[in-house]
Amino acid sequence: MKKIFTILLLSITLASYSQVVVKIPRGQTGLTGATGTNGTNGNGYTLTYAYSLTLSKGTKVLIPSLPASQSSFVVGNRVRLIHDVSNFMEGLITYYTSVTMDVSVDTVVGSGTLSGWTISLTGLAGTNGVTGATGATGLQGATGATGPQGATGATGATGTVIVGSVVGLDTTTYKMMVVSTADNSVHYMNWSSVSSSFKSTSRSDWVYPYSYVGVAPYGSSESSYVWTITRITVNTDGTVTTSVLYNRRWSDHLTLPY
Repeated sequence: MKKIFTILLLSITLASYSQVVVKIPRGQTGLTGATGTNGTNGNGYTLTYAYSLTLSKGTKVLIPSLPASQSSFVVGNRVRLIHDVSNFMEGLITYYTSVTMDVSVDTVVGSGTLSGWTISLTGLAGTNGVTGATGATGLQGATGATGPQGATGATGATGTVIVGSVVGLDTTTYKMMVVSTADNSVHYMNWSSVSSSFKSTSRSDWVYPYSYVGVAPYGSSESSYVWTITRITVNTDGTVTTSVLYNRRWSDHLTLPY
């Protein structure tokens, strides 16, 4: 019985220690491996052009520093050709091969013919913004100086001179009735057109079928023999007959022999 108990206890003890943790120390870090080979270079986004260009609009033919196969530029890209911040051009690439690049320049800042250029991508110009509201009207400027007087115009044609006697006033047109001494014709004239020599003492009278008009120097009395008296007859056919007497008295105008 004692022997059997000892074997059983030994079995239990061995079963309790069947899982044993063994701690092993860490080894030293290994040596760094050899450096790998460099990857293939990516295509460039910046080119250079060493020769001279004139800042102007139009097509520029370039020989860039990289061919198309080694560049990220393609036809249709908008690029800026930069000499410095004060001198540059912009436009679209229209042709690009292994040797040459054509750029259609539409924007220019600066002037002159310069060498040494950098070619880089740039954005497209934006659309025009909305037009702003009209500003308030400014103050009126000062009146300018009076211009020089124009040249004198050509002299007008000479008017017709009528020598005769003022015989009355047309009550419709308010023009003077003047009888020509040359042919006894009747003329209607504005008062301003009558010579000052006619602006004298005058009288008029009407006794059917005659009209009488007398003219004398200014201030003459009706009894002085200085009057020019005209008797006007308007005939039934519309014609006018005049009779003129000189150096007569106006007081006798109704009885004079015309």
